[in-house]
Amino acid sequence: MAALYESQGKYNEAESLCLQCLEITRKTLGENHPNVATSLNNLALLYNVQGNYADAKKLSQRALTIWQQTLGDHHPHTQGSLWATKMFNVQDLLDCDSDTLLGLLKAFAQQANLLDLNTETMLMMLETIATDPQILQNRREALQG
Repeated sequence: MAALYESQGKYNEAESLCLQCLEITRKTLGENHPNVATSLNNLALLYNVQGNYADAKKLSQRALTIWQQTLGDHHPHTQGSLWATKMFNVQDLLDCDSDTLLGLLKAFAQQANLLDLNTETMLMMLETIATDPQILQNRREALQG
């Protein structure tokens, strides 16, 4: 139901349901259960859509930690959460939405002559940008200017 509300732009209703689900899951299964990570991740995705990148990053990082501890580093949920956490971190640094960041990554990859823009390459680029956000900020200003 929260996903439906989110798709309709009813973010307050979606957030309320996500928070209720998170609380019930925590009480029922414990703080470190993978289903708690799923609830945290869903709330992070909602916050990301709303442009609340800092809170999205915090929730995604917590979900990542739970999935790493319970499912291991190579599980698809862990890998997806790693990607999301790095994306939210850079979005928070640059104050931009996901579509803008992906466009900037593609432009950055073309400029660096990276032919294969796969997940591993993008993770590496996100890590580089997180270390020195000015690299991508300069590219962003050049594209907008």
